[in-house]
Amino acid sequence: MTAPAVPEERTVALRVEELNPAQIDLIKTTYAKGATDDELKLFVAVCNALQLNPFIGQIHAVKRWSSADNKMVMAYQTGIGGFRLQAQRSKARGGPEYRGQTEPMWCDDKGNWTDLWLKDEPPFAAKVGVYVEGFVDPIYAIAEYKRLVQTTKEGKPNIFWAKGSPFQLAKCAEAAAIRRAFPGETSRLYLEEEMYQMPEEKDITPPMSIEDHKKALAPPPVQPGPQTKDPDPPDPPTPDPPKGEEIVSPERRQEVINHLQSIGLVDMPPPEMTEIEAGWLLACKQGAKANRVLDTMATHRDTEGKIL
Repeated sequence: MTAPAVPEERTVALRVEELNPAQIDLIKTTYAKGATDDELKLFVAVCNALQLNPFIGQIHAVKRWSSADNKMVMAYQTGIGGFRLQAQRSKARGGPEYRGQTEPMWCDDKGNWTDLWLKDEPPFAAKVGVYVEGFVDPIYAIAEYKRLVQTTKEGKPNIFWAKGSPFQLAKCAEAAAIRRAFPGETSRLYLEEEMYQMPEEKDITPPMSIEDHKKALAPPPVQPGPQTKDPDPPDPPTPDPPKGEEIVSPERRQEVINHLQSIGLVDMPPPEMTEIEAGWLLACKQGAKANRVLDTMATHRDTEGKIL
């Protein structure tokens, strides 16, 4: 299999000293949450070295607690497209040529491999190989379900892993294979799916939860005025849902689906979606950012995609 040729690129380097305050604030609140000034400089240096642009969703950073270092450390994430792009650039940078990847294979708990997973239960593991100039055989990597599956608060697989575990595992296996084959280009890059349960590390900078957004939208409590007597309390009215918390109509959900497809996304939103979440997704201009929103939404859903 031959990888497509990559045209010559003219990447404009980011320079911290040339970023205006609004751009710095944007990076620190979205693409590198909680970064210090020194960590921002390091993030920009990594972006330049890898020729990935955070402003178009090609790379972002998260702060995680590392038990090995006993401190917070920055880790860098990209999508599977970012891994393939880095591999395709290897030849132009003096490295071996990337010549594509094998079709994914999956295995059950007995070790039987197949190139088509038709069972209802998730596969035990997935395997993908990468073809590299100078190597006779593909360079393989394996991704195990039990080490990577993302779960809800109840410990059940979230909607993406419940419905698409073969696809999720194949992405993780391909990313790991590219890292093995092209360590110079990808040794510090990870998929978000890979980092969810990375040993001895915990992501402590999650996006604002749906519950936090609900609290922010809720009206302040009304303070009762002075009373001369204690009247009988009236029957409490049935309140309408706070604005933004109501479940969107099928037409509104279809509008969101059409937008996600227009930015190249294949993952669809869950069946139940609030107006707040619909607004998040419609505001996304890149597929990578929309994927992060969908992953956040999935942590608040059951296996049927309903809000917990």
